[in-house]
Amino acid sequence: MQPVGLSRYLLSRAIFAALATILVAYPLVTGWLIPTAQHEVQMRQMQLARAIAGQIGALLKGPEFAITQVRRSLTDEPPRDGDELDAALAGHLQHGESFSALYVTDSAGIIIASAHFPTLAPGAPDMKGHDLSADPLWQLAAQSSGLHWADTLHMAADSDHGVAVATRSGTRVVIGELSMAAVMTRLREVGNEGDLRTLVLDSTGNTLVDSRATRAAHPLPADLALPTSGEPSRAHTVHFVLDNDEMVGAMATLPHTAWRVLVMQPASEAYRPTRTATTIMVLGLLTAVTLGLLGAVFQARGFGRQFRTLRAFAQQVAHGNYELKWPLARVRELNSLATAFETMSHAIRQREAGIANSEARLRAMLDASTGLSIKWLDRSGHIVYWNPGSEHMYGYSAAEALGRKLDALTWAPGQDVSLADLLQRLDQIGGTLGPIEIAVINRADQPGHVLTTLFALPDDGGERMLVSIDVDITDRIRQMRARAEAERKFGVVFEACPVAMEVAVIATDHAAMNVNDAWVKLFCIPRETAIGLNGIEMRMWTNNQVRRKFMDLLDTTEGVSDQEAWMRRSDGEQRLCLVSGKQFVHGGERLAVIVYEDITLQRETQEHLRELNEALESRVAERTSELSGALKHLQLTQDELLRAEKMAALGSLVAGVAHELSTPLGNSLMAANTVADQARAMRRSVEQGLKRSTLDTFLAEAETGSAIIERNLQRAAELVASFKQIAVDQSSSQRRRFDLAAVIDEIVMTMRPSFKRQPYRLDTTIAGNLVLDSYPGPLGQVLSNLISNALIHGLDGRERGYIRITGQADGDDHVVIEVSDDGNGIAEDAQRRIFDPFYTTRLGRGGSGLGLNIVHNLVTHVLGGAITVISAPGVGTTMRVRIPRAAPERDTNGTDTAPNTPPEPPPEPRLEAPTDGLNSVGDGI
Repeated sequence: MQPVGLSRYLLSRAIFAALATILVAYPLVTGWLIPTAQHEVQMRQMQLARAIAGQIGALLKGPEFAITQVRRSLTDEPPRDGDELDAALAGHLQHGESFSALYVTDSAGIIIASAHFPTLAPGAPDMKGHDLSADPLWQLAAQSSGLHWADTLHMAADSDHGVAVATRSGTRVVIGELSMAAVMTRLREVGNEGDLRTLVLDSTGNTLVDSRATRAAHPLPADLALPTSGEPSRAHTVHFVLDNDEMVGAMATLPHTAWRVLVMQPASEAYRPTRTATTIMVLGLLTAVTLGLLGAVFQARGFGRQFRTLRAFAQQVAHGNYELKWPLARVRELNSLATAFETMSHAIRQREAGIANSEARLRAMLDASTGLSIKWLDRSGHIVYWNPGSEHMYGYSAAEALGRKLDALTWAPGQDVSLADLLQRLDQIGGTLGPIEIAVINRADQPGHVLTTLFALPDDGGERMLVSIDVDITDRIRQMRARAEAERKFGVVFEACPVAMEVAVIATDHAAMNVNDAWVKLFCIPRETAIGLNGIEMRMWTNNQVRRKFMDLLDTTEGVSDQEAWMRRSDGEQRLCLVSGKQFVHGGERLAVIVYEDITLQRETQEHLRELNEALESRVAERTSELSGALKHLQLTQDELLRAEKMAALGSLVAGVAHELSTPLGNSLMAANTVADQARAMRRSVEQGLKRSTLDTFLAEAETGSAIIERNLQRAAELVASFKQIAVDQSSSQRRRFDLAAVIDEIVMTMRPSFKRQPYRLDTTIAGNLVLDSYPGPLGQVLSNLISNALIHGLDGRERGYIRITGQADGDDHVVIEVSDDGNGIAEDAQRRIFDPFYTTRLGRGGSGLGLNIVHNLVTHVLGGAITVISAPGVGTTMRVRIPRAAPERDTNGTDTAPNTPPEPPPEPRLEAPTDGLNSVGDGI
């Protein structure tokens, strides 16, 4: 780096400080101050927009209350038509100023009554008979309850733009048209404040009210995005150009209508305070920076003169003029610096004398050091000084060594480091290098090893001198190599030994120092874990008293052999071992080698052979008798459980159907009682004088009750027919031709009660035209068991889930039926056993373990197919049943034979297709 003058340096630093100040201040002004001020302006306008929107929304509460009162009067009072209804609507208009007109339509959208505010009545058109069925407001009110608003009504009584509200009262629709004159006057009152301008816009963007002018329905600029939220609390800021002026505004929406409130202000007026404050701040900052730079120039010149004087003083001290005195200056720091120069000159004179004495003492000490080789080198590595210790270590005299390169004289060839590299590093970084191990050779060509340390020091001429100090470590290297070779050989033997061995430290209660691979395999404890722990800490010994006796005997004798002891592995398994040990001393430390020989298998084999030899004949006879009795008992138990399973399924089916029948029968009974009550009331009316309206009401209610009774009895008949067919199929196992979708629908109908009050869904997706010549009874039992199994096991404990039944063709001769759920799934080890008899995961909780075994037997033996399971824990389970379309023929011996004829077309369905969603009963679950 090229040095510069003090004046230029100080001036550059001042300029840098000024630029840094500007660079810091400018982003703060443009990135924080201006946006903050602009944000405050925008927030004020947003608050005004929300406030004005809230006031306008409050104006619309009156029409909502009024239209609600009209609807209640029409609902609570007897039906009225014609002039009577017109008078009622006129009465509502006279008691309030919310509406300019009221209309009532029938269920077809035709106006049957209307009324207009008295001030508008003379010019109001007669709207009776007018068709509003195509109007979006009428359609919305007729289809749903509640209040519905629209900002434009095409048949408005007022020729101006209008707002209407509609609600449904029974089969009629009441529509109220707001009095826009009063509303617009109020909007102009709340929307004009100071220099702000307020617009009220309709849903198409046209202006309804302008606080600064008369109303003119002109659209806003196309680039002005309107908000989509209907909440008045949702407001946002917009920028646009209106009447050639750049505007900034805030927009909010009104409740119930699609109106928008836009509060705006010219951008020049809105941001004028911000721009003024910014201009003042920037001018002040530039003025301060300019004055600072001028002051820095004058200060730099003054400091330059002072430092030139100080430099001349320092040069005199450097030339040895130690008695020079500094004249006092006006700057205290310069006086302190000059005083420091004077103190330094005295210290230098004293240290020069001390260095001379130290050099004499150092040379005397180096000459007396015979155990260390001390050499002085120049920067190229040539020997400058050679002490007596070097003569003794290498055999060269000082006269022979001086002037020669150190590495050529004493270093052995093939070093990993070179002297030139070391000297270069030392010359660059200074400090100390080493100690570094170097292979050397003496004058008699005998090899050796030294630890050399290098450091630098200046000589009298100012040139850097290098010092090399060597310590002989030849004997130590030889001992270390011999010891390492011995330990290597011991380690190879120790690790290769097939018997578990442990080297323990006696002083630390026989903590492990090392263990071999056989020990790790025997006790399953990693070597890193075992080292440093004793047998008690590793819980190896099952009986610590036995261990204590063994260790005491090992400590007091030369060795212990073949002591039997039960040992414990890390996984808890116990092994019988022959334990032997011997102590020895290594490196002044008492150690012990302990050997563990596993004899568990050998002892177990011996005991097992002995027991077999003693009781083989008696056990064979006893077991033969027991197995015979157990086999008979097992066969009886299996038969009983099969019968119990079938009876339980039948009981569940009957209970479900009975529960399902209770709903339609109860509805029929209630409807019949209602019709009877109406008949008795009709009889009383006939006696008192029959009216046509009473007769019409009775006939309508009688027809409704009869329809309810008919639908529910038809539903009960369908359930009974399905139950009878399923009962016949499952009890007779009769072979017949059937449509797969119809049979599965009947089964699902009977299973539907099981899903009552359960948060689960049962869906079916069966392909059409799947005709089977098979056994519908066993097939129904298979599907019932699979659905019950999924409900009990698969979805147990889950808050929601589904069971899906799918059926589709598999080629021309087979069909595939899958019962899937998204439940708990089945573990992999359990999937191999789920079809075994008596295997259940709910033993003692109502599970017999025969459900899937029955399914497997029916599918494979009766239906001639196969069943597989696809499952994973937490994912769900799919039971896949693949059966032929034509089941194998069964002869009198129970064997299956292939059918001789292909299946015929399906017969006519016995029941009508269900119309209440039996193909997907999830909506009733």
